[in-house]
Amino acid sequence: MISWNNRFAPELFGPVYDHLISYIVRTGYNQCDETTTQVNKDGRKPGAKSYMWIHVTSEHYTGYPAVVFSFELTRGTDHLRRFYQDFIGYITCDAYISYQVLESEKPDRINVTGCMMHCRRYFAIAFFLHDISSMTDGEVLELPEMKILRMIGGIYSLEKPLKEMSADGRLAARRKEILPKMDGLFDYINELLEDEAGYSERMRQALHYAVNQKQYLYRFLEDGTIALDNGLSERSLRGYCIGRRNWLFSDTVDGAEATAIIYSMTETAKLNQADPQLYLQYLLEKMPAYMDSVTRGFLDDMLPWSDRYREYEKSQKAGAIKRYGDMFIKSERPRTPRKRDLKLTS
Repeated sequence: MISWNNRFAPELFGPVYDHLISYIVRTGYNQCDETTTQVNKDGRKPGAKSYMWIHVTSEHYTGYPAVVFSFELTRGTDHLRRFYQDFIGYITCDAYISYQVLESEKPDRINVTGCMMHCRRYFAIAFFLHDISSMTDGEVLELPEMKILRMIGGIYSLEKPLKEMSADGRLAARRKEILPKMDGLFDYINELLEDEAGYSERMRQALHYAVNQKQYLYRFLEDGTIALDNGLSERSLRGYCIGRRNWLFSDTVDGAEATAIIYSMTETAKLNQADPQLYLQYLLEKMPAYMDSVTRGFLDDMLPWSDRYREYEKSQKAGAIKRYGDMFIKSERPRTPRKRDLKLTS
């Protein structure tokens, strides 16, 4: 079964995978993250870390959403250079230095935007160092860590209702309502930095993280399609991370690359409300007819949002209901009263 996966993933799904990469790079708004993975037979010493990168269209992108997983032996910048060599736009990410290196190499093409969720996380960790068991509610609210967390919470409260707006409307509302809150947040952070020696190491780390990331954290105020945080990437990685707890590792590089391809297919299907199992079945059935094709026009029909796939899914589900529908029809036989029902009616 593993051999089948390692063969069919690159042969049948590989062209669609490459087409997804081209699609994502053309959108101009990406979110990116990475997580560790392990490959047993990769030519390195046992236990060496490898990485699974993830690239997602921005959560505010109005086109069809897509996600691509990409396996790499390292966390180096070379992966980003290859993936984004033709990219022009914004990349929302964490504070990992490779993204900023990429921007410095292509300042006229790539802009990195920060993640408010990561910023908040640092202050939350600093807050949890306090023993608040003997504090009053007022004393807890006066803690600098709590004040900053509440300020960031206020920014999220203003951002949440804007998700249903157009990019232009969202941008206008952000500049009117959220910009003053961002300015207030960083004014307070700068005040705390004047006397940072009085705070815990975790708090000082959080303060410096925020200041160092300020220019990137503010960039969601430049364009309404930019996300406030990188949460979509982390949510898209969740399924992979849960699976990794079970299988623990990939045996070979081929297996890790096949995993990346298959996850790209299934997670993109889920983002588009397509049935992942039926989508893989669709690719297995339809792709062999195009393996000798010299053109790539058919690939648009292989995407989970294509009309051709939607018709396929609809017909498959209709056929299943026709064949097995009686299994889902509730029995008309009278239900035998339970003891609890008899007690209630007595």
